[in-house]
Amino acid sequence: MARSLSLAAAVSLIAVAACGGTDEGLPGDAVAFDPCQPLLLMPDPSATSAERDGIAAGAALWNAIAGAQLTVAGADALPDPSLPIHFQTAAPAFHGFYDASHGQVFINTDLGGNAQAVTIAHEIGHAFGLAHVPAGQRASVMNPGNLNIEPNADDAGTLALRWGACREPAYP
Repeated sequence: MARSLSLAAAVSLIAVAACGGTDEGLPGDAVAFDPCQPLLLMPDPSATSAERDGIAAGAALWNAIAGAQLTVAGADALPDPSLPIHFQTAAPAFHGFYDASHGQVFINTDLGGNAQAVTIAHEIGHAFGLAHVPAGQRASVMNPGNLNIEPNADDAGTLALRWGACREPAYP
């Protein structure tokens, strides 16, 4: 079972790990999930209803554009395979963090609404093995600091290059 890492402890790692991913991709010992295989998103037991809704919204973004098989766990779910998602207070500049060594996500509790869903989708992107995309290169959910850009056809194409296509993408 994955060990828990607080977002406060992760803050020092974010500067080094670039929000859980680097432009070169995940380190060799990182946990990466195949988006074409079922993956259970496990909200922290203390997650609020709004936080659970944010997880569901972030999952729906990837499911719609890339054919990912993400579901949000209920209280009695068996976590195999699963991606734990925790919510903790952090400085405003830190939106989220993917702990690639342990395969878990941390989200700043100050986020809400679409910004929260996009941040969760961004961190799920790291869990799929995606790296940051410089904003000057193209608009992407994987742009560092992104709070607005949802996964798009180019992001789905990047996933397909890494893992193979899950299904024909639904282009908006």
